[in-house]
Order: sequence, then C-alpha cells, then structure tokens
Amino acid sequence: MNFFNSPPIYKTPNKEKKLPRLPYGNLSTFYSLPTIMSSPAVFKKMTPQEWREKRAIKLKEESLKIETKISEKLNPIYTKSQKCKIKLNKQKVKIGVVITTHGFNGVFVKQALECYIRELPDNYFIVLYINESKDKIILDLMNQYNNNEAFKGKIQVIYIKDQKSNGGLTGTWNQGIDLCFENNCEIIVLSNDDILFDSCVNNILWSCYKSKDEMKYFGPLSNNPGPKNLLINKCQYGLLPLEKINKKASYKSKICNLNGFFMVFSKKVLLNNKFDNNFYFDPKYPFGGNETEWFERFKKKSGKPIIVSETFIYHYKLATWRKDHKKNNKCIYSVNTGNYDGYNIKLNESDIDTFYFTDNFKIIYLSIDKGLIPFYVDTTGKEAKLAQRLIKANPPEYLPHNYQTSLYVDGNWGVRNHDKVKYLFNLLKINDVDVVCFKHPERILVINEAKKIIELKLETFDNVNKIVNEMKENNFKDNIGLTETNVLLRNHKKIINFNKDWCRCINICRRDQISFDYLLYKNKVKFIRGTNREKNEMMRKFPGHVNCSTRTVS
Repeated sequence: MNFFNSPPIYKTPNKEKKLPRLPYGNLSTFYSLPTIMSSPAVFKKMTPQEWREKRAIKLKEESLKIETKISEKLNPIYTKSQKCKIKLNKQKVKIGVVITTHGFNGVFVKQALECYIRELPDNYFIVLYINESKDKIILDLMNQYNNNEAFKGKIQVIYIKDQKSNGGLTGTWNQGIDLCFENNCEIIVLSNDDILFDSCVNNILWSCYKSKDEMKYFGPLSNNPGPKNLLINKCQYGLLPLEKINKKASYKSKICNLNGFFMVFSKKVLLNNKFDNNFYFDPKYPFGGNETEWFERFKKKSGKPIIVSETFIYHYKLATWRKDHKKNNKCIYSVNTGNYDGYNIKLNESDIDTFYFTDNFKIIYLSIDKGLIPFYVDTTGKEAKLAQRLIKANPPEYLPHNYQTSLYVDGNWGVRNHDKVKYLFNLLKINDVDVVCFKHPERILVINEAKKIIELKLETFDNVNKIVNEMKENNFKDNIGLTETNVLLRNHKKIINFNKDWCRCINICRRDQISFDYLLYKNKVKFIRGTNREKNEMMRKFPGHVNCSTRTVS
C-alpha cells in the first residue's frame, strides 16, 4: 500500500491523485493541523505576509539573545585559550598527538585531524595510525598528508595491516609516544579519532606544560567521559568549557583515572611511569583497560589526575571495539552555515540520531545542549552557501558510514512530531523507492522556478541558463512536477550517482531546486512526492532566515 501516490517519473501527471486510505486515515488526517497563533482574533488582524514578517523579526531578536548568552559564557574561555596558545608559541613548545582510527570512521578522524591542525600551536607533530580500514575517506588521508610538503615533519599517517599482531590500540599508543619523542615533543596527547573541539584545547596544553615537571596528567570535560553506567568518570562530565580552576579527578572522595579518549601528558610523566624498558602502557591490555592499569601504577608514585574545566572535548563515543556496540542506520540532519539561520536551532533531540552541521562553534555548543550530534564545517576562505548545499546534496560524504537513510531538513524547519517522522522513514520500503520528497507549494514546472529565481535575483541568469540548457540537451520534458527541497528523505547510499550529479549542478547554479527533479529523471531515481500540506502537517517551518545577506546575487 502506498502512503503517497506519485506517478512514475517517465509519465506526465494529469492531476493530483488522492492519498490512499490507511487503517487510521490519510496522511492529511493522521497529522493534525497546528495552531499557528494562540489567538485567532490576533491572526485575523494581520495578512499572512505581515505575520511572517513579524515572526521573522521575532526570530532575529531571539537569535541575538541566544548569541549574547552563549558568548558571555564562552568569550572569557576563548580569550584565555588565545593567550595560552601565544605562550606555547613563544616558548616554542612542541606538541605531539597520537591518534588511532580503524574501520569506517572516516568522517570522524578527518574532522579530528582538521581540529588539531586548526587549533594547535605552530610547533606540532601528529601521527595517525590506521588499524585496518577500507574506508576511502581514511585511506585518502595517507595521500593527503604523507605526500603533502606543507605537512612534512608535521603529520605522518601509518597503515597497520594487522592490528592484533601490532598490539591493538595500546600498540599504537606505545609506538606513537616513541615517535613523538623522536620528533622532540614535550607534551603528548593520546587521542581518540571520534572527537571535536575548538581553541579551548590550548588551555589543557598550557596547564600540562606549566606542570611538566610534576607527576600530573590531564583530561578535559566531555559530554561522554566514559561508559554510561560507569560513574567513576562523571567528574569529567560537561557540555561546554567552564571558567573554573583545575581540579583533581575523584570519585567518592578518592582520586580516579581519567577517561582514555583524550589524555595529555608531559614527557617526564610518561618516562617516569613506563611499564618496562620498552613500553609505556601494558601490552596485555590491547584495547580496553590500558589507561586504568597505567593509572594504578601512576597512583602508587603519588601521581595526580587533573581535570581542566576550561577545555571541552566533544566525544562521539563510537566504542566500535566493544562486543555490544550497536549502530543505527537512519538519521535526521540539518546544515546552518554563515549564520544563515542564526542561533535558533529548530531541531530537537529525537530517538532518531539527529546531526547538526555548522561553521560556528558557539552554535555547536547550543546543538550539544539540545541533544543533537554536531559536526563542524570549516568555511574559512570558502563560500558558506555552497558548503551548505553540498552537504545537503551528498550525505554519504559527510554523514558517518553506518547511516543508509537520511532525512534532510532545512535550517529554518523543525519537526512537529517525532513519532510521525519515524513512520515517514517506512515509506521508502513500503513504496520501494529511494527518495520521498514534497511538491512545491506554488509552482509545478521547473522552467517557472528558473524564471522566479532570475526575477528574485537568487542566481545569475547565466548560471540558471546553463542548467536549463542541460535539461533541454538531455530531453527533460519538465512534466514530472516541481519539488521543494527543504525536506528530503533519501536512501542516500543507493543514489550515489544522483548525489554526485546534484553536487555538480549546484557548483554551477546554487539554487538546488532547479536541478533536483531533472536529475531524478536523468538518473532514473525511484521516488514519491507528497503534497505541501502533508509536509507542513509533519514538519514546522519558521518564517524567515536570520542572515539573508548572501541569499541574492548582485
């Protein structure tokens, strides 16, 4: 039974077909209409356009208030971290970082590397160990950094063919520490691959350097400092860096070990607490328990675990080495670059993993607070609008590998009812399609959309014309309707050619709606299209964008 009734892409739809009856009624009856205004009387006094304009102003005001509040918390941290970075550079302190990745963690380790390159002081050495992987993103890192003169002596990527015979995670830790010492590093960071951080990392680096001759090692605050049911690492829990003095890590009034996902050591501490003449960490613990065994030895030498509250490290907590590890295969995601949708995050935490991509770390912290999973998009020297469009168009390049199905939502849209959205995911299987999209509320033809884009100066005539000419060359009849692409459900791994083709067209013309339906036709993508009313009853649109300065072209 179809949920939406959409004609095949090669047929011309004569008119709208009514939705089939379901056990609980049609989609339009299943979703109750929202109350747009609390007072109908007030609503009647304004035209829809007046109401939208008023609401847009209110959203901008709300965004400014949120920005002011989060800035009050973070700006002092950023000021201090900048000073710490300057002092580390002045002292010419060399920072060594050991990262280990494996499997299909490509999008995570790529982001972690970018964080280190962006935020570390000038003098650093990073070694990345790949413990067996077929992930193209991970394997490409070898060429990207090993063969790049700009990173010669700074980044080394090493592939391990058999991680068990190499000693697992502990093996790469021991080998990586030796490599860092060979490269004259004074401070060593042992790092997971599934992390995200900003400039506040310099606070923990400076804290360690200041105490380099003392028996101390250092850890940050984190959203996931350890297994959920293990309370011992809760002293490291936080959702953002805090303006507080360093403290000992403790549980029930006794010092406890720091979580091993991110630990900072001085050279002296690692040498003084070696397991034996060859190893720093006990090789009998190749994957788990290695940091705990190290700490028990360290504690006997009066060593102290220190939490630096002014450093926060976001931890995705993959833990793929655990036997009970489970992965989801569907997600929701949204993109907000260039502060286009301000600080008002419209999505909320859900049973479905929900990702939020942004180029603003203050918005990253806001998304963490809302229970969303953040990803940072570096748009420095790039076009923020294009970055947003490409993530929208090609989710396999940006979402973690395990996700097969994704619901993309524009930054000014939210979800009305998550239970109903869960059912939306079932449509792909019920209808044997790879895309569920929604009709444009005002136009039916792609050519009319092209004319409107030019009229509103949303793109140049030349760029629009390139797409229109391509459609003609490929005999696109413009008879399958027009999609509004602000909400898209896709089996994104089954339409790889479509994804790449859409990115190609977006690089020509930023208005992605103009090429979407043409590319469905060209790539023979199986899809169904719901009505605008159905979409609005499932989702909620917030009128207006906060920063529209890049919306039009001159």
